[in-house]
Amino acid sequence: ITHLELNSNDLAGPIDWLARLTNLKFVDLSNNVMTGSLMDASNLTKLESFNVNVNRFSGSVPKSLSRISSLETLHLQWNQLSGNVDFFCQDLPSEYQLDCYGDKPQVACTCCVGCTIVNDTECDPETEKLITLDIY
Repeated sequence: ITHLELNSNDLAGPIDWLARLTNLKFVDLSNNVMTGSLMDASNLTKLESFNVNVNRFSGSVPKSLSRISSLETLHLQWNQLSGNVDFFCQDLPSEYQLDCYGDKPQVACTCCVGCTIVNDTECDPETEKLITLDIY
């Protein structure tokens, strides 16, 4: 399985099982009622897009998500996540931008660029790569 799109299905429970699907590139589990903490994503080395908006996840954002070099889009808003995601900034190449959504994200990020959604059209793929980190 490379694409998993199960948004708006009233799915409940934790997502630790997701870490076993090592070929995943695209995950959309948004608009469900999933709970628990986000899983360790160390095995998801091919992941490009991860969307778990509008669920009931709690706890901190796993550092393993920041280590996935293929990850371009990460949508985590409308959950009960907390903590700090500065680990996304540590190895961030200068041509990358991090964009945090919302005026006051519940998760702190000192390397975020503004607090607005950045469209792909505003990102020049020849010179930079945009990582969208939507948290609030």
